[in-house]
Amino acid sequence: ALTKKRMGYTNTKLHGIIAWLGMFLSGGGFYVIYQNKEKMGKDHFTTLHSWAGLAVLVGCSMAGLAGGVFLHPDFGVDKQNGIIRKAHKLMSRGLLMV
Repeated sequence: ALTKKRMGYTNTKLHGIIAWLGMFLSGGGFYVIYQNKEKMGKDHFTTLHSWAGLAVLVGCSMAGLAGGVFLHPDFGVDKQNGIIRKAHKLMSRGLLMV
């Protein structure tokens, strides 16, 4: 059974805000790198590092959207679903390891 921790609501909202802020900053970094390569006339996505970065950026956006739509504590469509919560947790941990 899912148990609520003390301050769970506040911590969940703070988790979402900080995660989305991190993704927006990462997106800004992606934009700067992309524009710099454009100015220098270099090819994009030529290394494993660049592809991994793109995959993590897309994957985090997908995990964030799923968290916001399904798990948001105020208006989440299916916020008590243990399978979605577990998938969100495991996907996010996997992305952090990349």
